Amino acid sequence: MILYHVTETKNLENIKNQGLIAQIGQRSLKIKEYKKAVYFFKDIEAVENALENWLGDQFDEDAELALLAVNIPNEIHIFDGAAFEHYTIKDIEAKNIRVLSTNILDQNNDFFNNLKCEIQSISI
Repeated sequence: MILYHVTETKNLENIKNQGLIAQIGQRSLKIKEYKKAVYFFKDIEAVENALENWLGDQFDEDAELALLAVNIPNEIHIFDGAAFEHYTIKDIEAKNIRVLSTNILDQNNDFFNNLKCEIQSISI
């Protein structure tokens, strides 16, 4: 299963080395979520919608955001969160992660439209 994760571009080096680590991040603390987790979007439309609405507001105006495609191994349990999200309480190894964009906020609608068309060919 391929899911999508948005993070600040400055985190990419750590993600390359350590993967995605389940943790309680700044946004989780703001809304009083106290379980360690890694959150994902189920599809590109959910990413696009979040960036245009609530998620884009969660970051500094000058923050660069990266979009990651994450191949979820069969042994990792994925929980349903809100209608647009999934999460796991397990860490995800770096070998299961592919960077799709290093500055998603600078991408235009063509990027998302092309990505939706190419989604079937993504391999991690």
